[in-house]
Amino acid sequence: MAPLPKYVIFDCLERGTGKGLSKEKISEIQSQIEADRKRLESQKDMAEEEKRKVEDDLAQKEAELQEAQYVLNDNNNNGSSNYINIIN
Repeated sequence: MAPLPKYVIFDCLERGTGKGLSKEKISEIQSQIEADRKRLESQKDMAEEEKRKVEDDLAQKEAELQEAQYVLNDNNNNGSSNYINIIN
């Protein structure tokens, strides 16, 4: 089990009891820590999913750009028009 956060230790010291925390308080704190951990993991998962979406979108746009550059180069070599209509 991970050590208790500093705010838990200070809570105990501020009361001046010297006895430590009650079992109920410890259970409450552990529940809050677990809820925080789940929330943070969920946020991390959402951030990773968003990152993958951005990476996929970037890869698609880079592929479109390379295709457009190839068409432009091919048209220039064939004496065709330099105009390319790229649709996003």
